[in-house]
Amino acid sequence: MERIKVLRLADGVSFGAVLLTAFLKNTLLTGTHGEGLLIELPPFTLAIWGVIYTVLFVWCVRPIVSYPADRALIEDIGWWFPLNMLFLGASVFIDGYWTIVAMTLALVTLGVIYAKTQHHPNRSPWMRSPFSVYLAWLSVLSFVHPFIIFDMLHVSSLFGMDESMWLTVVIVLMLITSGLFVWTQDDWIFGIVFAWTFTGLYFNGQVSSLQQVLLVLSFLAVFVSSLFILKRRGAMLK
Repeated sequence: MERIKVLRLADGVSFGAVLLTAFLKNTLLTGTHGEGLLIELPPFTLAIWGVIYTVLFVWCVRPIVSYPADRALIEDIGWWFPLNMLFLGASVFIDGYWTIVAMTLALVTLGVIYAKTQHHPNRSPWMRSPFSVYLAWLSVLSFVHPFIIFDMLHVSSLFGMDESMWLTVVIVLMLITSGLFVWTQDDWIFGIVFAWTFTGLYFNGQVSSLQQVLLVLSFLAVFVSSLFILKRRGAMLK
């Protein structure tokens, strides 16, 4: 069997295994989302997992016979995608610190996949889009994880700053991270996911008035930047 066929089969089987494990656990959510903390992500924001599963499914089954560059890219990605699915699926079954470890490993392997996709010549736009959504959301969760760890350790303050103050710092870091990524990687989808996150945090009912103002400004900055990148890319295609 050709290597490309083996890889496509492995991609499909590993993705299907993630869906199966999620189904068996009666949830499509993986990882932890800051439940009970100031940085808690409201239930409606978690609908993005449905988007992630949908675009990854299309990526796995999309015909690539007529796209030589995409075939070469899948061979370049190799076994990184099945490995990523292994860590993502593991996060469904394990709890506590190990969930965060599994999600961190999923983020690292996804970063490798994104880098290979980003720098591959002549690839179709669809080859990167699913990983943009996926990477952005795992990046969001990486900002949530420290709060979860501190809560598990019963740490209420660090360096003289309480949870609310650290949330303000994290919002600023999320804005800087998403803004830099959008502009340096020319990736408007990544920014939209962070704009969605800022919206969710605004409505989680636990942030202060100052943090709400900061979230609105962060949303506008990232959303406008994403629209600008989208418009620029559209103009380049004309």
